[in-house]
Amino acid sequence: MNYNKELLQINQRIKKTLSSKRYQHSIRVMKKAIEYAKHYNLDEAIVKITALAHDIAREMSKEESYAYIKSNRLPNYLLDEENYPLVHGAVAADICRKEYNFTDDMANAVFYHTTGRKDMSTLEQIIYLADKNEDGRNYLGLDEQRRLAKLSLNNAMIVALTNSIKYCKKNFNSINVNSLEALRFLQNKDS
Repeated sequence: MNYNKELLQINQRIKKTLSSKRYQHSIRVMKKAIEYAKHYNLDEAIVKITALAHDIAREMSKEESYAYIKSNRLPNYLLDEENYPLVHGAVAADICRKEYNFTDDMANAVFYHTTGRKDMSTLEQIIYLADKNEDGRNYLGLDEQRRLAKLSLNNAMIVALTNSIKYCKKNFNSINVNSLEALRFLQNKDS
């Protein structure tokens, strides 16, 4: 894979298809992910391209997203209304696999960047945390997440998932099962 070529193509695509606000978010996620990659000795080129692409499908309309899911034979559960907030990750992961030659690990990092999942790879954790911790964000508990991200990915993930679950429960009255499984997995791992 020619990471520089793919990075340039992804950057051009998201600059055209995302709002300025979402594009700037993607750039900040990429910067935060690179910071974490350096700290955890992960391949910066892989982290950079994965982080930049994480929201590539974020501003597709519901109709476009559902049409993509159907025409590309993605799992039918993505068509359930309750799963709509997760659709952009699934569609983005599929686009990245097909158009930018993402590996399974890279695609999984994009797919699960909103929910997490049990037994996440280091790349998946870095993309998840970079999305939650990027410098444009500001919410209760963020300073602790950022501090922990440099000490222990697992501990940072526990705090981030706990915060996310509380937020979803309060604002949407529902919690994604992947988030719950990810939190339980990490809590048991540290036991």
